[in-house]
Amino acid sequence: MSERAPIEGIVMKLKVGIAKYQYFDFNRYRYFNVPIKSALAKAHFANRDEIVIRWFRVLNNSHDQSDNTKHGYVNDVAKYVRFADLHKLQLESKETASRWEQNLIEKVRLGAMHVNTARKLNSSIKCLFKLLDLPVKKWFSSRGLFRSEVNPTEGYSDKELKTLLRLLHPLFRQLHRQIMEAPEVHINAQPREHTAIVNLQGKKIEVAGALTKCFGLGYFLMSYYTWGNMTTLLKMKKFNEENLSKGLVYSQSVFKSRANKYVTISIGDNNTQHIPKHALLFIEKLLQLSRVVNSNDDHLFFQVSRGKTAPVEPSHLRSVTNWLLECFNPLDERNQPLRPLAKRFRASGSARYLDITGDTVGTAFLMGNTPPNLKSSLYQRQSD
Repeated sequence: MSERAPIEGIVMKLKVGIAKYQYFDFNRYRYFNVPIKSALAKAHFANRDEIVIRWFRVLNNSHDQSDNTKHGYVNDVAKYVRFADLHKLQLESKETASRWEQNLIEKVRLGAMHVNTARKLNSSIKCLFKLLDLPVKKWFSSRGLFRSEVNPTEGYSDKELKTLLRLLHPLFRQLHRQIMEAPEVHINAQPREHTAIVNLQGKKIEVAGALTKCFGLGYFLMSYYTWGNMTTLLKMKKFNEENLSKGLVYSQSVFKSRANKYVTISIGDNNTQHIPKHALLFIEKLLQLSRVVNSNDDHLFFQVSRGKTAPVEPSHLRSVTNWLLECFNPLDERNQPLRPLAKRFRASGSARYLDITGDTVGTAFLMGNTPPNLKSSLYQRQSD
Protein backbone atom coordinates (compact mmCIF):
# COMPACT_ATOMS: atom_id res chain seq x y z
CA MET A 1 0.00 0.00 0.00
CA SER A 2 1.45 3.37 -0.98
CA GLU A 3 1.58 6.16 1.57
CA ARG A 4 -1.10 8.07 -0.40
CA ALA A 5 -3.59 5.21 -0.40
CA PRO A 6 -6.53 6.10 1.86
CA ILE A 7 -6.91 4.20 5.10
CA GLU A 8 -10.22 2.37 5.10
CA GLY A 9 -12.62 2.68 8.00
CA ILE A 10 -11.65 6.09 9.36
CA VAL A 11 -14.62 8.04 8.05
CA MET A 12 -16.90 9.29 10.81
CA LYS A 13 -20.65 9.50 10.15
CA LEU A 14 -22.25 12.24 12.23
CA LYS A 15 -25.90 13.18 12.61
CA VAL A 16 -25.90 16.98 12.51
CA GLY A 17 -29.60 17.70 11.98
CA ILE A 18 -33.06 16.22 12.39
CA ALA A 19 -32.41 13.73 9.58
CA LYS A 20 -29.18 15.17 8.18
CA TYR A 21 -25.81 13.42 8.26
CA GLN A 22 -22.30 14.58 7.44
CA TYR A 23 -19.17 12.53 6.97
CA PHE A 24 -15.69 13.50 8.11
CA ASP A 25 -12.83 11.61 6.50
CA PHE A 26 -9.90 11.42 8.92
CA ASN A 27 -7.64 10.76 5.93
CA ARG A 28 -7.64 14.54 5.57
CA TYR A 29 -5.62 14.81 8.80
CA ARG A 30 -2.89 12.64 7.26
CA TYR A 31 -1.89 15.52 4.97
CA PHE A 32 -0.43 18.92 5.74
CA ASN A 33 -3.01 21.68 6.28
CA VAL A 34 -5.98 19.25 6.32
CA PRO A 35 -7.02 19.68 2.66
CA ILE A 36 -10.56 19.13 1.44
CA LYS A 37 -11.24 15.59 0.31
CA SER A 38 -11.13 16.39 -3.42
CA ALA A 39 -7.62 17.87 -3.03
CA LEU A 40 -6.03 14.91 -1.25
CA ALA A 41 -4.40 13.57 -4.41
CA LYS A 42 -2.28 16.74 -4.74
CA ALA A 43 -1.67 17.32 -1.02
CA HIS A 44 1.62 16.75 0.80
CA PHE A 45 1.72 13.66 2.98
CA ALA A 46 2.52 14.38 6.65
CA ASN A 47 3.51 10.89 7.85
CA ARG A 48 1.35 10.88 11.00
CA ASP A 49 -0.93 7.90 10.43
CA GLU A 50 -0.53 6.54 13.97
CA ILE A 51 -1.79 9.79 15.52
CA VAL A 52 -4.68 10.13 13.04
CA ILE A 53 -5.90 6.57 13.58
CA ARG A 54 -5.72 7.04 17.36
CA TRP A 55 -7.71 10.31 17.14
CA PHE A 56 -10.37 8.62 15.04
CA ARG A 57 -10.74 5.65 17.36
CA VAL A 58 -10.97 7.77 20.51
CA LEU A 59 -13.58 10.15 19.09
CA ASN A 60 -15.56 7.52 17.23
CA ASN A 61 -15.77 5.22 20.26
CA SER A 62 -16.65 7.96 22.74
CA HIS A 63 -20.31 7.93 23.84
CA ASP A 64 -20.13 10.98 26.11
CA GLN A 65 -20.46 13.50 23.27
CA SER A 66 -23.32 14.05 20.85
CA ASP A 67 -22.70 13.87 17.11
CA ASN A 68 -23.08 17.65 16.91
CA THR A 69 -20.35 18.06 19.54
CA LYS A 70 -18.06 15.66 17.67
CA HIS A 71 -18.75 17.55 14.45
CA GLY A 72 -17.57 20.71 16.20
CA TYR A 73 -14.48 18.92 17.49
CA VAL A 74 -13.29 17.60 14.14
CA ASN A 75 -13.64 21.01 12.48
CA ASP A 76 -11.96 22.86 15.36
CA VAL A 77 -9.16 20.30 15.48
CA ALA A 78 -8.60 20.90 11.75
CA LYS A 79 -7.84 24.54 12.60
CA TYR A 80 -5.41 23.41 15.30
CA VAL A 81 -3.64 21.03 12.88
CA ARG A 82 -3.32 23.78 10.26
CA PHE A 83 -1.78 26.06 12.89
CA ALA A 84 0.70 23.36 13.92
CA ASP A 85 1.60 22.62 10.29
CA LEU A 86 2.10 26.31 9.51
CA HIS A 87 4.62 26.65 12.34
CA LYS A 88 6.15 23.19 11.82
CA LEU A 89 5.12 21.99 15.27
CA GLN A 90 4.31 18.52 16.59
CA LEU A 91 0.60 17.87 16.98
CA GLU A 92 0.86 16.53 20.52
CA SER A 93 3.25 18.61 22.60
CA LYS A 94 3.34 21.21 25.38
CA GLU A 95 5.06 23.72 23.07
CA THR A 96 2.29 23.46 20.45
CA ALA A 97 -0.46 23.78 23.05
CA SER A 98 1.20 26.86 24.55
CA ARG A 99 1.74 28.56 21.19
CA TRP A 100 -1.83 27.70 20.15
CA GLU A 101 -3.18 29.49 23.22
CA GLN A 102 -0.88 32.48 22.61
CA ASN A 103 -2.16 32.64 19.03
CA LEU A 104 -5.79 32.71 20.20
CA ILE A 105 -5.04 35.39 22.82
CA GLU A 106 -3.37 37.57 20.18
CA LYS A 107 -6.27 37.21 17.76
CA VAL A 108 -8.74 38.23 20.45
CA ARG A 109 -6.53 41.19 21.43
CA LEU A 110 -6.40 42.41 17.82
CA GLY A 111 -10.15 41.99 17.39
CA ALA A 112 -9.66 39.33 14.71
CA MET A 113 -11.56 36.73 16.74
CA HIS A 114 -14.47 36.92 19.16
CA VAL A 115 -13.60 35.85 22.69
CA ASN A 116 -16.30 33.16 22.73
CA THR A 117 -14.91 31.70 19.49
CA ALA A 118 -11.43 31.52 21.04
CA ARG A 119 -12.85 29.83 24.16
CA LYS A 120 -14.67 27.25 22.00
CA LEU A 121 -11.59 26.48 19.88
CA ASN A 122 -9.36 26.02 22.88
CA SER A 123 -11.97 23.93 24.67
CA SER A 124 -12.31 21.58 21.69
CA ILE A 125 -8.57 20.84 21.63
CA LYS A 126 -8.41 20.35 25.39
CA CYS A 127 -11.41 18.00 25.28
CA LEU A 128 -9.83 15.88 22.54
CA PHE A 129 -6.52 15.73 24.43
CA LYS A 130 -8.35 14.67 27.61
CA LEU A 131 -9.97 11.83 25.68
CA LEU A 132 -6.49 10.88 24.49
CA ASP A 133 -5.21 10.85 28.11
CA LEU A 134 -2.64 13.52 27.30
CA PRO A 135 -1.37 15.78 30.17
CA VAL A 136 -3.77 18.66 29.53
CA LYS A 137 -3.16 20.34 32.92
CA LYS A 138 0.58 20.48 32.24
CA TRP A 139 0.34 21.53 28.60
CA PHE A 140 -2.37 24.19 28.77
CA SER A 141 -2.53 27.29 30.93
CA SER A 142 -4.15 26.79 34.34
CA ARG A 143 -5.49 30.36 34.27
CA GLY A 144 -8.75 31.31 32.63
CA LEU A 145 -7.49 32.89 29.43
CA PHE A 146 -10.81 34.07 28.06
CA ARG A 147 -13.49 35.52 30.26
CA SER A 148 -16.91 34.29 29.17
CA GLU A 149 -19.06 36.97 27.58
CA VAL A 150 -22.68 36.22 28.36
CA ASN A 151 -24.99 37.06 25.47
CA PRO A 152 -28.47 36.69 26.97
CA THR A 153 -31.35 36.22 24.59
CA GLU A 154 -33.59 39.25 24.40
CA GLY A 155 -37.32 38.66 24.33
CA TYR A 156 -39.63 40.47 21.93
CA SER A 157 -41.52 43.55 23.02
CA ASP A 158 -45.32 43.48 22.79
CA LYS A 159 -45.15 45.59 19.63
CA GLU A 160 -42.60 43.28 18.02
CA LEU A 161 -44.71 40.21 18.83
CA LYS A 162 -47.74 41.82 17.19
CA THR A 163 -45.66 42.68 14.11
CA LEU A 164 -44.50 39.07 13.73
CA LEU A 165 -47.87 37.45 14.40
CA ARG A 166 -49.63 39.76 11.92
CA LEU A 167 -47.15 38.44 9.38
CA LEU A 168 -46.92 34.75 10.30
CA HIS A 169 -50.60 33.93 10.85
CA PRO A 170 -52.07 35.25 7.56
CA LEU A 171 -49.19 33.90 5.46
CA PHE A 172 -49.58 30.44 7.00
CA ARG A 173 -53.36 30.48 6.46
CA GLN A 174 -53.10 31.64 2.84
CA LEU A 175 -50.47 29.06 1.90
CA HIS A 176 -52.28 26.28 3.77
CA ARG A 177 -55.56 26.99 1.97
CA GLN A 178 -53.96 26.95 -1.50
CA ILE A 179 -51.93 23.82 -0.75
CA MET A 180 -54.98 21.90 0.48
CA GLU A 181 -56.88 22.82 -2.69
CA ALA A 182 -54.32 20.99 -4.86
CA PRO A 183 -51.66 19.30 -2.68
CA GLU A 184 -50.10 17.22 -5.47
CA VAL A 185 -49.25 20.36 -7.44
CA HIS A 186 -47.18 21.73 -4.57
CA ILE A 187 -45.68 18.38 -3.55
CA ASN A 188 -44.34 17.66 -7.05
CA ALA A 189 -43.28 21.22 -7.89
CA GLN A 190 -39.73 22.11 -8.91
CA PRO A 191 -37.77 24.16 -6.33
CA ARG A 192 -38.17 27.47 -8.21
CA GLU A 193 -41.65 26.84 -9.56
CA HIS A 194 -44.26 29.33 -8.33
CA THR A 195 -47.35 27.42 -7.18
CA ALA A 196 -48.96 29.87 -4.74
CA ILE A 197 -49.69 33.57 -4.31
CA VAL A 198 -49.90 35.50 -1.04
CA ASN A 199 -51.59 38.87 -0.57
CA LEU A 200 -50.47 40.88 2.44
CA GLN A 201 -49.64 44.48 3.31
CA GLY A 202 -50.74 45.59 -0.14
CA LYS A 203 -48.30 43.19 -1.79
CA LYS A 204 -49.07 40.31 -4.12
CA ILE A 205 -46.20 37.82 -4.12
CA GLU A 206 -45.75 34.60 -6.07
CA VAL A 207 -44.34 31.81 -3.94
CA ALA A 208 -42.00 28.96 -4.85
CA GLY A 209 -41.40 26.12 -2.40
CA ALA A 210 -44.81 26.83 -0.90
CA LEU A 211 -44.92 23.68 1.24
CA THR A 212 -41.51 24.20 2.84
CA LYS A 213 -42.36 27.85 3.50
CA CYS A 214 -45.72 26.89 5.01
CA PHE A 215 -44.05 24.41 7.36
CA GLY A 216 -41.42 27.03 8.22
CA LEU A 217 -44.15 29.51 9.13
CA GLY A 218 -45.85 26.77 11.13
CA TYR A 219 -42.61 26.14 13.02
CA PHE A 220 -42.34 29.82 14.01
CA LEU A 221 -45.96 29.87 15.18
CA MET A 222 -45.43 26.65 17.12
CA SER A 223 -42.43 28.25 18.82
CA TYR A 224 -44.72 31.10 19.88
CA TYR A 225 -47.29 28.72 21.37
CA THR A 226 -44.87 26.34 23.11
CA TRP A 227 -41.65 28.16 24.09
CA GLY A 228 -39.76 25.15 22.70
CA ASN A 229 -36.21 25.56 21.42
CA MET A 230 -35.30 24.86 17.82
CA THR A 231 -34.07 21.28 18.12
CA THR A 232 -36.95 20.06 20.27
CA LEU A 233 -39.50 21.72 17.99
CA LEU A 234 -38.02 20.19 14.84
CA LYS A 235 -38.09 16.77 16.50
CA MET A 236 -41.82 17.04 17.22
CA LYS A 237 -44.00 14.19 16.02
CA LYS A 238 -47.55 14.18 14.73
CA PHE A 239 -49.80 14.34 17.76
CA ASN A 240 -52.99 12.52 18.65
CA GLU A 241 -55.85 14.07 16.72
CA GLU A 242 -58.39 12.46 19.05
CA ASN A 243 -56.95 14.30 22.06
CA LEU A 244 -57.20 17.53 20.11
CA SER A 245 -60.86 16.97 19.21
CA LYS A 246 -61.66 16.29 22.87
CA GLY A 247 -60.10 19.61 23.86
CA LEU A 248 -57.34 17.92 25.87
CA VAL A 249 -54.10 19.84 26.38
CA TYR A 250 -51.59 18.62 23.86
CA SER A 251 -48.07 17.78 25.00
CA GLN A 252 -45.32 15.37 24.08
CA SER A 253 -41.88 14.47 25.36
CA VAL A 254 -38.87 15.16 23.16
CA PHE A 255 -35.28 14.10 23.83
CA LYS A 256 -32.98 17.07 24.42
CA SER A 257 -29.61 15.59 23.50
CA ARG A 258 -27.46 18.43 24.85
CA ALA A 259 -28.98 18.05 28.31
CA ASN A 260 -29.31 14.27 27.92
CA LYS A 261 -32.91 14.34 29.12
CA TYR A 262 -36.48 14.40 27.87
CA VAL A 263 -38.41 17.66 27.96
CA THR A 264 -42.15 18.09 27.58
CA ILE A 265 -43.47 20.47 24.95
CA SER A 266 -46.91 21.80 25.87
CA ILE A 267 -49.11 24.02 23.75
CA GLY A 268 -50.57 27.15 25.27
CA ASP A 269 -50.50 30.86 24.54
CA ASN A 270 -47.21 32.74 24.72
CA ASN A 271 -48.00 34.21 28.12
CA THR A 272 -50.61 31.78 29.48
CA GLN A 273 -51.09 28.07 30.12
CA HIS A 274 -54.48 27.72 28.45
CA ILE A 275 -54.97 26.89 24.78
CA PRO A 276 -56.92 29.62 22.96
CA LYS A 277 -59.24 28.74 20.10
CA HIS A 278 -57.00 30.31 17.43
CA ALA A 279 -54.14 28.10 18.62
CA LEU A 280 -56.27 24.96 18.24
CA LEU A 281 -57.30 26.03 14.72
CA PHE A 282 -53.65 26.54 13.79
CA ILE A 283 -52.69 23.15 15.21
CA GLU A 284 -55.47 21.42 13.29
CA LYS A 285 -54.28 23.00 10.04
CA LEU A 286 -50.65 22.10 10.71
CA LEU A 287 -51.52 18.48 11.50
CA GLN A 288 -53.73 18.28 8.40
CA LEU A 289 -50.88 19.60 6.26
CA SER A 290 -48.39 17.17 7.75
CA ARG A 291 -50.67 14.17 7.16
CA VAL A 292 -51.36 15.15 3.55
CA VAL A 293 -47.68 15.61 2.76
CA ASN A 294 -46.46 12.41 4.40
CA SER A 295 -48.80 10.24 6.45
CA ASN A 296 -46.22 7.45 6.80
CA ASP A 297 -43.58 9.55 8.58
CA ASP A 298 -44.38 10.61 12.13
CA HIS A 299 -42.43 13.87 11.88
CA LEU A 300 -44.53 17.04 12.07
CA PHE A 301 -42.50 19.52 9.96
CA PHE A 302 -41.37 18.72 6.40
CA GLN A 303 -39.37 20.16 3.54
CA VAL A 304 -40.78 19.19 0.15
CA SER A 305 -39.31 19.28 -3.34
CA ARG A 306 -39.97 17.29 -6.54
CA GLY A 307 -42.25 14.88 -4.74
CA LYS A 308 -39.70 14.04 -2.04
CA THR A 309 -40.17 14.86 1.62
CA ALA A 310 -37.72 15.07 4.51
CA PRO A 311 -37.80 16.68 7.96
CA VAL A 312 -37.20 20.44 8.09
CA GLU A 313 -33.62 21.37 8.99
CA PRO A 314 -32.32 24.68 10.42
CA SER A 315 -31.11 25.77 6.97
CA HIS A 316 -34.71 25.75 5.68
CA LEU A 317 -35.80 27.97 8.56
CA ARG A 318 -33.07 30.47 7.63
CA SER A 319 -34.33 30.48 4.04
CA VAL A 320 -37.91 31.16 5.16
CA THR A 321 -36.68 33.96 7.43
CA ASN A 322 -34.71 35.54 4.59
CA TRP A 323 -37.81 35.35 2.37
CA LEU A 324 -39.88 37.12 5.04
CA LEU A 325 -37.29 39.87 5.43
CA GLU A 326 -36.88 40.33 1.68
CA CYS A 327 -40.60 40.44 0.87
CA PHE A 328 -42.11 42.15 3.94
CA ASN A 329 -39.21 43.86 5.74
CA PRO A 330 -40.50 43.62 9.33
CA LEU A 331 -38.61 45.99 11.66
CA ASP A 332 -38.02 45.95 15.40
CA GLU A 333 -38.20 48.91 17.76
CA ARG A 334 -34.64 49.89 16.83
CA ASN A 335 -35.65 49.97 13.17
CA GLN A 336 -33.54 46.85 12.51
CA PRO A 337 -34.70 43.69 10.66
CA LEU A 338 -37.07 41.72 12.91
CA ARG A 339 -36.34 38.01 12.65
CA PRO A 340 -38.64 35.30 14.03
CA LEU A 341 -36.49 33.15 16.33
CA ALA A 342 -37.61 30.33 18.61
CA LYS A 343 -35.20 31.40 21.35
CA ARG A 344 -36.68 34.92 21.39
CA PHE A 345 -40.27 33.65 21.50
CA ARG A 346 -39.08 31.41 24.34
CA ALA A 347 -37.47 34.32 26.21
CA SER A 348 -40.41 36.69 25.80
CA GLY A 349 -43.05 34.12 26.73
CA SER A 350 -41.24 32.88 29.82
CA ALA A 351 -40.48 36.43 31.00
CA ARG A 352 -44.15 37.40 30.65
CA TYR A 353 -45.35 34.30 32.47
CA LEU A 354 -42.87 34.92 35.28
CA ASP A 355 -44.02 38.55 35.51
CA ILE A 356 -47.65 37.45 35.81
CA THR A 357 -47.20 34.55 38.24
CA GLY A 358 -43.90 35.13 40.02
CA ASP A 359 -43.57 31.34 39.84
CA THR A 360 -39.93 30.52 39.05
CA VAL A 361 -40.40 26.77 39.48
CA GLY A 362 -43.49 26.68 37.26
CA THR A 363 -41.83 28.78 34.57
CA ALA A 364 -38.74 26.58 34.63
CA PHE A 365 -40.95 23.49 34.27
CA LEU A 366 -42.70 24.97 31.21
CA MET A 367 -39.31 25.75 29.65
CA GLY A 368 -37.82 22.34 30.46
CA ASN A 369 -35.12 23.98 32.63
CA THR A 370 -34.19 23.96 36.29
CA PRO A 371 -34.91 27.19 38.25
CA PRO A 372 -31.18 28.17 38.40
CA ASN A 373 -30.91 27.78 34.62
CA LEU A 374 -34.01 29.90 34.22
CA LYS A 375 -32.60 32.71 36.35
CA SER A 376 -29.36 32.79 34.35
CA SER A 377 -31.06 32.67 30.96
CA LEU A 378 -33.93 35.13 31.30
CA TYR A 379 -33.31 38.55 29.83
CA GLN A 380 -34.98 41.70 31.09
CA ARG A 381 -37.58 42.19 28.36
CA GLN A 382 -38.49 45.45 26.74
CA SER A 383 -42.19 46.34 26.75
CA ASP A 384 -44.31 49.11 25.36
